[in-house]
Amino acid sequence: MSKTNHTKPASFTSTTPSEERSADILQYCLDRNFIKGNIKTTDKYPNSDGLLTITDAQNMPLGMIDIQLKTLQTAHIKNPRYQCERSQFAYAEQNLLPFILIVADQINEVAYWLHLDDKTCQTYKEKGKGKTVMVPIPSTNLISKKNKNYISEWTQIIGDRIDRIQLYPQVQEQLKSLQLQLGKLGKYFQPAYSLEGQDIREIHQFLDHYNSMLDREFKAIKDILFYGCWKISIGIIEYKKASSRFILFPQSYYTNAPLIRELKKDDTIKPEDLFEDGISVIVSSNQTNSIKNEPKKTALNLLRGDIKKFIGKTNLAVDNAFLAHEYLASFINTFQAYLGISKEWDDLEIQRLHDLLFIIMPVVAEQTTNYAAGVQYDITNIDHFADMHEKPYFLQRISKAEESIEKKYVPNVYVSLTSVKFDFNLLIYFMDRLKISEINRIKKVYPGKYYRGGSGIMALKNLEKSILEESAELFFKHFKDAYGKMVDQHFPLLKDDLGLFAENDLLIFSLFKAGQQGHKPCLLFQRLKARGLADKKLLFFKNEFDSPILQAEIYEQKKRTLTYEGVTYDLQVNGTTPLDFLFTKTPIYTLLNEILKERIQSYITKEYTRI
Repeated sequence: MSKTNHTKPASFTSTTPSEERSADILQYCLDRNFIKGNIKTTDKYPNSDGLLTITDAQNMPLGMIDIQLKTLQTAHIKNPRYQCERSQFAYAEQNLLPFILIVADQINEVAYWLHLDDKTCQTYKEKGKGKTVMVPIPSTNLISKKNKNYISEWTQIIGDRIDRIQLYPQVQEQLKSLQLQLGKLGKYFQPAYSLEGQDIREIHQFLDHYNSMLDREFKAIKDILFYGCWKISIGIIEYKKASSRFILFPQSYYTNAPLIRELKKDDTIKPEDLFEDGISVIVSSNQTNSIKNEPKKTALNLLRGDIKKFIGKTNLAVDNAFLAHEYLASFINTFQAYLGISKEWDDLEIQRLHDLLFIIMPVVAEQTTNYAAGVQYDITNIDHFADMHEKPYFLQRISKAEESIEKKYVPNVYVSLTSVKFDFNLLIYFMDRLKISEINRIKKVYPGKYYRGGSGIMALKNLEKSILEESAELFFKHFKDAYGKMVDQHFPLLKDDLGLFAENDLLIFSLFKAGQQGHKPCLLFQRLKARGLADKKLLFFKNEFDSPILQAEIYEQKKRTLTYEGVTYDLQVNGTTPLDFLFTKTPIYTLLNEILKERIQSYITKEYTRI
């Protein structure tokens, strides 16, 4: 459990007539063609005055921002600024949505805004020692009937925030490790003064290949593994005609160091010292200089290692409603007792889950934990509450916390919840995407009782055939769209190579031995390629005998062609696979990751062979 001293968010306040007037001005100024939502002037939860949804010209939701509305003092009208409480910076940093401070000019009936991002919060938290700090707000950040620039700027902020949504705990740990390494390793490296011009050219070519693939084909991976870094740089330990040794490390946007550095010419420095100070890998080539002779193959081979750290281990944020319900419902199933939700739940308000995770349960954690003196902020992992049975004291603790909040309780320690089993960034992402689509409730997507003793949505034992059939049918009804959306969002330049169908045009899945006593249910699958142009289709059948191509025809009659809806297909692959993915907590994510991993590995192998 991590405990560090930080400023805590503000306590609860009551509404004033001035706040009502500021809210009216902001409502008047906002362009309702692009900005949806209402400003709350009376709310039992502090720090926020509402969520606003940003849409495009076609009224399609782009994302949400959290706002705090204040009144601009008359003395600051010519140079907008606001005396901001430090607690506001704490709330902004802990918020998973973009947080915008807005001040309303009641005299001129306009408003000004400031994005309290991490950099801004850090800058002003360190200024002065009082409880408040004066924060200037650019007069160009204007909200008025005539000035609409804020719409495009807020849209950009939302886009940047969605990119950051993938900063999972394991990735954050990696980033911390990289930063630590760079800090320690900096003393060993200097600009590459001793390398010849031809050497520099060859190394730049290698870096160009590596960084180009990260910037283009695998930008999604760069945005996660190397968040906040603009390029991968190199530290040369040895560079000869027939050998090379080097390390790679990310270059931050905020540094101006050269991309090519070399080990300092110092007799006291030895390559093995690098391992003691945190580096995990030195790339060596002893029989040939791989950078000199095969720069692109070397870049691709090293990139393969980075991809292995990512693919299949990280759930990408996918803008798909069914996947959102599946992930959120699985989280609720896992923590329903801890959250005070009945195990018989069928649907739940998104706002209720949001309040539980970010307002109520943090107070529960604070009220049930003994903290050392001076501790003001804590991060609590809730995984030990997973799959617990309902206990009366869970509900009692929640009721006590809600009563405290109603009475304007000010916690001594501000608690943030976290989990390794489920990523909180993804939870807020999916709640956000559903709400901007005007979906306000989370629904169970799979039928049947959730068996806590099983390995996912249901246990293999106690499984009824009808439940299996309905669950599989729902899965395949939505899987194609979810996979396609994932590739479109994160790997748009590789759509042809990573596509679900690959070289095929028709995929057929059917249940095999479903409901047979003593048999684990499996899937039969066939991949077929059309002889002419054809739309790509995925078919699912509850019964193997309903499939348009039967196993008996394939094995006994040696059937290798199928005419379906007027199109002739050639059978490419016929096989059987377990239904294990359907019994995980998030079935679609499980198969998404499995197929994506296989497709990317296949693409890299093909590219490596082609070079």
